[in-house]
Amino acid sequence: MKNTKRIAVSGILAAMSVAVIYIGTVSELFSYSGCLLSSFIILFLKIEYGTATAASVYGVVSVLLWLLLPDKSVAAIYTLIAGLYPLFKSFFDRIGKAPLRWLCKLAAYNAAVVLLYFAARALFAPEAESPLLTAAVILLANIVFVFADILADRLTLLYSVKYRPKLRRRGIL
Repeated sequence: MKNTKRIAVSGILAAMSVAVIYIGTVSELFSYSGCLLSSFIILFLKIEYGTATAASVYGVVSVLLWLLLPDKSVAAIYTLIAGLYPLFKSFFDRIGKAPLRWLCKLAAYNAAVVLLYFAARALFAPEAESPLLTAAVILLANIVFVFADILADRLTLLYSVKYRPKLRRRGIL
């Protein structure tokens, strides 16, 4: 019975992730914020059911995004950055000293961003962009990443203290 509930919750949350990202790409204003919201769903699954369940939902959502989304860049961002980071966040958070922890987080994030950037340039061959513009975009992306990581920590604490006991009492989880 316990596996049935886990599978059902995982399926519902996977469908919700795809729907959130798809709605974001349709409006185009929220295309990347949909990825961020869906990464919080992966984080929730990791807290509640463990890494294996969260990784399987991440895989399912990634495949569905590549198949269903008209904008493949959003699928690439989810697959390489937003959906993958919650799976590794707990490993980074185990690093004792805060400066080293942030250095490792930012190094991993920037490695994924650079990989995505060069893959996009190789596959789609866009026109040459200004190096200053590229640096500004990467700097802003790093700022958003730091805020998203802090938000993930706060949401994890809020969920663990306030909502998890209520959901367990009602038998939802």
